[in-house]
Amino acid sequence: MHIHGRTAVLTVALAALLIGPASAFAPTTVREIDAAAEGYLHYSLGRLMELEGLYAEALVQYRRAHSLNPGDCELPTATARVLFEMGRLDEALEGTRLAREGCPDAVEPLALEADALLLLERPEEAEEILKRAFEDAGVELDRAVGLPSRLVVLLGQSLEAQSRMAEARTLYAGAAAADTLDPEMAFLHARANLVLGDTDAALRELWRSHTLQPENRTAAATLVRLLDSLDRHEEALPVLERLVRRGDATTAEYLALARSHALTGNLDLSHAALDDASRIWGETPPLLRARASIYFAAGRTDSAAAVHRRLIEHDPEAVTSLNFLAYELADKGENLEEALDLATRARELAPESPLVRDTLGWTYYRLGRYEEAILELELAVSLGAQSPVVLEHLGDAYDALGRVDDARDAWRRALELDPERNTTLQRLSGGMSNDGH
Repeated sequence: MHIHGRTAVLTVALAALLIGPASAFAPTTVREIDAAAEGYLHYSLGRLMELEGLYAEALVQYRRAHSLNPGDCELPTATARVLFEMGRLDEALEGTRLAREGCPDAVEPLALEADALLLLERPEEAEEILKRAFEDAGVELDRAVGLPSRLVVLLGQSLEAQSRMAEARTLYAGAAAADTLDPEMAFLHARANLVLGDTDAALRELWRSHTLQPENRTAAATLVRLLDSLDRHEEALPVLERLVRRGDATTAEYLALARSHALTGNLDLSHAALDDASRIWGETPPLLRARASIYFAAGRTDSAAAVHRRLIEHDPEAVTSLNFLAYELADKGENLEEALDLATRARELAPESPLVRDTLGWTYYRLGRYEEAILELELAVSLGAQSPVVLEHLGDAYDALGRVDDARDAWRRALELDPERNTTLQRLSGGMSNDGH
């Protein structure tokens, strides 16, 4: 028969009561149990409680065990471990130091002490105790041969916390070379290379980490992001497809798969990935936003607008959707009063957004309210809008009020941003009305 979880804790607790010093059931057995055996019983009970997450109860048992068997360095280590889990870091440090005095070669108390120091934002001290331990053991840090992986990670974290990423990279590189089958070290080496701008080295190590441990989502996601940044979307697709096929994929992984399919031009597979995700989680805002973006990138603005309407149903304060719908209506000259309502709501939610101000200004222009249009469009420019479309809109509004010089100046500035923009060239040459783009 197997005993699991809290049942195991209760079973061992009952055993402790039956044979413990206060028991009235078996006095002969109690007299025969020596302190070491009783201490081991408390340790065993504490370990079961710790595994159940009952840290306060485990702490009591470990301390009892330590009082009965003070020479066992595993007991202060266990005490420090549960204190660490309880967030009592200063007390945990005392426990780790006591444990290290008794067992100077033990890895766990050293790792716990370094971890606690890092959480207390004392990376210099963490680095010091780790390097001292390595020197005492005769370990060469530049090659990281013979170092336990956990200690390498902690030393690297202490260096990173001090903004010494180049040293951390050297440490990770040595450990990765010493054990070429360690996926964690390959990933840490890759991450350090990314921070330092060596994308080629980062990519090599990410591929190695992913090959060694394909189920590691963090490494896979980092690899995909790097491949995307390098416009190597075809290579990212198999990584994402493997993650999704596992059956426990996250929304973010489905979104990344949909995006990669879209970037490689396969919109049907992109929508299929979103369909699969929607069957699992429903039409969540992130999935709707992704679908709208895919429709828009494909030039299907009507389909994108329909999705944005569903987004607003989910979230009436979805600024991007309000702004998108308002702009689409204004640009087509359709339902301008609705466009004004949507644009005004977007402005109330994001008054500092230059794109929102441009949409409101363009809506005013379409309604023939040119002075209001100019105020909004000038504000869009002052808020940092570096867009030929915004400047073209501003020029149109000036032109509508007869401010020809201002209009031509705005159009010239638009042309500087996009010298081949035909609609701006035609405005400057007087060859078209200012109703289309």
